[in-house]
Amino acid sequence: MRGLLELMFLFSAMALVGCDTGNGKVVATGKLSHNGKNLNWGRVRFFDVANKELGGSTIKSDGTFIATDLPIQELKVVVEIAAPKGITPTSKAPPGTPVIPAANARPEKVVDVPAKYKSPETTTATINVTKANQEFDIKLD
Repeated sequence: MRGLLELMFLFSAMALVGCDTGNGKVVATGKLSHNGKNLNWGRVRFFDVANKELGGSTIKSDGTFIATDLPIQELKVVVEIAAPKGITPTSKAPPGTPVIPAANARPEKVVDVPAKYKSPETTTATINVTKANQEFDIKLD
């Protein structure tokens, strides 16, 4: 019984602390936009001042992201908007083959960002991660 109580206390303490991943890094969420339009495709990447990549996330169709394992510090924000990499089929599937839509399929019209936000050397966008569960509204204007 005592072991059960200790375990319950430990889980309660962890819930009060927030989403620290246990290695001193945290989860951050947010939304990315450019000129008032939510980004709808791509990847957001986070770099330190030495331009070392420290994390990233897929950008969802509504402009939101969830980045895990980010360090508590100021980070540069870089947006990568490119065609998905991978194998391009050279022939069509046989008739009757079911088509499974991609979870985050590239939209026909992608909201793009200026070139300066696509490189850690030139981006002026930053976030300052100071605690777990921080939410950021990143406007790339």
